[in-house]
Amino acid sequence: IFFLLMALGHSTPVSNQLFEEKMKGLNQVITSELTSNMEEKKFVDEKIVEIEINKTKIVSTDGSPIVDDDSVYSGPYSKEYYEGDILLTKDQLDTIVESDGKTKRQAQYNSYYPNNIWKGTPIPYYFDRNFPSNRIPSVRAAIKYWESNTCIRFAENGSGRARVRFINGNGCYANIGKTGGEQVISIGYGCDWIGTIAHEIEHTLGVWHTQARYDRSNYVSINAWNVLSNQLYNFNTQSQSYTNLFGIPYEFGSVMHYAENDFARDRSRPTIVARNGYERLQHSMSNYLPTIYDIKLINTYYKCYDNCPRKLSCQNGGQQDVNNCNRCKCPAGFGGTYCENISTLGCDRSMVIGASPINITATAGRSGLYSITYNECAIHLKPAQSGRRLEVTVTSGYGMSSWNCYGAGVDVRVSKDPAMTGIRICRPHTRYQPIVSDGDRVVLNLFSRINYVSFTFTARMI
Repeated sequence: IFFLLMALGHSTPVSNQLFEEKMKGLNQVITSELTSNMEEKKFVDEKIVEIEINKTKIVSTDGSPIVDDDSVYSGPYSKEYYEGDILLTKDQLDTIVESDGKTKRQAQYNSYYPNNIWKGTPIPYYFDRNFPSNRIPSVRAAIKYWESNTCIRFAENGSGRARVRFINGNGCYANIGKTGGEQVISIGYGCDWIGTIAHEIEHTLGVWHTQARYDRSNYVSINAWNVLSNQLYNFNTQSQSYTNLFGIPYEFGSVMHYAENDFARDRSRPTIVARNGYERLQHSMSNYLPTIYDIKLINTYYKCYDNCPRKLSCQNGGQQDVNNCNRCKCPAGFGGTYCENISTLGCDRSMVIGASPINITATAGRSGLYSITYNECAIHLKPAQSGRRLEVTVTSGYGMSSWNCYGAGVDVRVSKDPAMTGIRICRPHTRYQPIVSDGDRVVLNLFSRINYVSFTFTARMI
């Protein structure tokens, strides 16, 4: 889904003046590319109308229209860095602006490879003396998440010339891959969510943003006419000639995907528009944690699966556990050694749904909850008759959550691919339009970190 650029071996910093000069030229190239196609503008304009109409169909439970207003929120991305949170070296900057702005990403096996990936020993890191102590547990939790799901290891206060320093900078940003010598990850004010920190660590491991893939145009269009002035260079893509996607599908819900209105002039309207067939994922871009496909990308790129001498045939979208090669890591709603079973562990449960509508009540989180990590609970729905599909209508009740669902909510997974993230919902007191599954299952993956949201799901077999 994402983009691994083997970070170049020289970590010469880039001055603000040089960065601005290079981005000015790149912005002209990308602006010409994105705004010259009038057919694309017509398509985007029509989609914006559809989005606005669909918003009117989402109503509060007292019948009043929903008004989205996150105008006070500017997003995690800054104009000071490439793609909003990427700190470039001089070599990376030169690479990005060459060949008419097309970058050499995902797996660039250049002359510096493999010295530009973190291999062989744990990644040494430490906290800057001015790093706020109350953010340290969140950083450690994000590191633990990556260690638990990949073969990557970190060593706090470890020795080594190449190491990572966590700083309290102006926002959230990081280098791409191992640059040589000391490099930083900034976890500034507002960046101390475990998902945001995991995102910046994934940059440091060598991953770029999802919407910069060369195949982006198959899934989304860029509403260039709503992007902030001189910021269109942040919507650059890479050349297919220098890209390896490792067979990872494009995932709207990747933790490495921009949100739909990042870099927007008018944040009530998107800068990224889902193309035909993907409209229901319009409001579910980005995520609160790395996904199975985010994890698979790192494990593939770092050859973690090679550590398992016997390969397992995992089912239902599961991936071999690189930390315990005798089992699979399963998507929400599945369990067993090979993910062959429907999970009933903990709060997970399954239900068989017939033709008559049935109401299911559930709550993500609890009142007063405040946790660094997320609690998750999956409700697996199956139709009473094989081969039939399901329709689910979501009505949320009491609770509170952030507009971007980082607090608590539900991920309604309706894809035939069980590993693929779905439609994320978290706004309280709201009734949504019915959602129809692609196949013969729906997984309601409830998640919570702060407070709670209660839900009523009305499901029927169709």
